[in-house]
Amino acid sequence: MRTFFLIILLFSIKVQSQELTTDVRTDENIYLYALKEYCNFPEITAENIYVQFDSTVMWYDWPKVINNKKINYLDGAPEIIKEIKAHKGSIILVKIVPLQYKKKSFFVNVIPFLATAKGKNINLANGGGLSVIFNYSDKNKGFEFSETKSYGN
Repeated sequence: MRTFFLIILLFSIKVQSQELTTDVRTDENIYLYALKEYCNFPEITAENIYVQFDSTVMWYDWPKVINNKKINYLDGAPEIIKEIKAHKGSIILVKIVPLQYKKKSFFVNVIPFLATAKGKNINLANGGGLSVIFNYSDKNKGFEFSETKSYGN
C-alpha cells in the first residue's frame, strides 16, 4: 500500500513539473518558474531581491522567500523610489518579461536593472539577464522547462 502511494506521489510531481502554464494564479506558471530559476542561479548572491510587480505575469500570493532569498515585490514607482532612497540611492530591480517566441522556442526573460531615482523619475541600467526557455508539449498540453541561459555582462 505504501508503495502505491509513493508511486502516485512521484507521478503527480512529474506531471506538475511538465504542465507549466501562463496562468499567473497557479503555482505551475512559467513566470514563477522563471523567477525561481533566477533566484537559484549561482551568480545571484543578493539576499534581498526586488521585483517590479506586474499583474500580467505574477499574482499577489507569490512566495516571499525563494532559495533563502527574500523577495520584495514593489508595486509602482512610489514603492520603487522609496526602496532606492532607503538603500543609498540604488537597488537591483528585477523585471519579468512576458512570454516571447523566437526561433521555435518560447522564453521568459528575467532582467535585473540597476535602478536609481532622480525626483520622481526612475532610471534603469541593464547589463544582461536570464532567459528561461520552454518547449510546448502537445502530449502534455503545456509548457516544459528546457534550459536557462544568461546573456549580457
